[in-house]
Amino acid sequence: MFGILFKKQMTELFKSYFFNRKTGKLRPKNQIIMFIILFIGILVMIANSFSPMVKMLASSLIPAGHSVLYFELLGALSLGFGLFGSVFSSY
Repeated sequence: MFGILFKKQMTELFKSYFFNRKTGKLRPKNQIIMFIILFIGILVMIANSFSPMVKMLASSLIPAGHSVLYFELLGALSLGFGLFGSVFSSY
């Protein structure tokens, strides 16, 4: 059941990459490829912008014995971005 629901959600999430919202028709292949490249580029930029912060937190909190705080901070950060992203991806 989880697999079916996950596939449905992923299809709905990436539907705008493949179909034009105004006409409901399939986008041209080059436009689909450009959307996918743009999406991957944005993900790489976000990952590269947060990696120095994560490394700095890890190098200071884990040796001091506060590894639980490190994971709580990263969990709160990911929860915040998940909520923020879900609000702006729905309409």
